[in-house]
Formats: sequence, structure tokens, C-alpha cells
Amino acid sequence: MKTVRVADVMTRDVVAVAPDTSLATVINLLTQHRISGVPVVDGRGRAVGVVSLTDLVGSRRDVGESRGFPVFYRIEDGWAMPEIEPATPSRGRAEEVMTPLPFTIEATMAIEEAARVMVSHRVHRLLVTEDSLLVGIVSTLDLLRGFAGEVEILH
Repeated sequence: MKTVRVADVMTRDVVAVAPDTSLATVINLLTQHRISGVPVVDGRGRAVGVVSLTDLVGSRRDVGESRGFPVFYRIEDGWAMPEIEPATPSRGRAEEVMTPLPFTIEATMAIEEAARVMVSHRVHRLLVTEDSLLVGIVSTLDLLRGFAGEVEILH
């Protein structure tokens, strides 16, 4: 029986935002893509944080007066390709509400280990990195698919 790896179940086409992406753009992306969190990356595609629905609705962080920009990234094969949303800059930025220092995992890790990391840190997603660059994201639903055998193993 083959070991199911994170690479076998992760989402490779990732939408990510920059630290100065407006909160309005973050909310639009979460809604459009029906996701509950989005990685925050620098211009090189290195993960610097995560914005989740909890971060957006939680009262633990204040939003500043600085304007955020309607820019986000599509991560493909570790490359961050910027895209601009047709909106105007608005109050609040991703960096003001994000959870910094996101939990990351390597694509070669077994899904059982990824599940242990999620449980021990009480998170719903892990960013998958290769040489410090974001190459995917793995969620609890992705892991469940792997455990249920509903995945085509790539190796």
C-alpha cells in the first residue's frame, strides 16, 4: 500500500494576497472562491501569514486607516503572479488582521503527519512550501479525501 503524501491531496492552484491587499479584496476572494482562508505572501511568493474568516470577524485586531490595494496573486508552480481586482483602494489591509508566521509543511510529508500538525496547532489549513516558496495549500477536507481513499496517488 502506497503512502499518501501531502502532494497527492493539496490544492496547487492557490489564490494568495499581499500584505497590503485591501480587506475588501480579501473578502471578495474568499467569497468568490468559497474558501475560509487565504495565504499572505510577499512579492517572491514566500508565505508571511494567513487571513481566515476568524481574522476578519474577530474583535481581537484593530484595522488601521491605511489604504489597501486591490491586488492578489495566483500561485503557480511556486511563482506569484499578481492580478488586479477592478476595485478602488479601501480602508484596512491584510497585514493588519493576518495571523503571522503561518504553519507550513513539505509536499513530501505523509498526510498523517499533516493531520498531526493541524491537530496540535488547532488549524484548518497548512501552507505547502518548497524551498521557502508557496506551492500549495492543504486543508482538513483535502486530508479527509486522502484518508477516505478518494485521491489518485501521483507516485
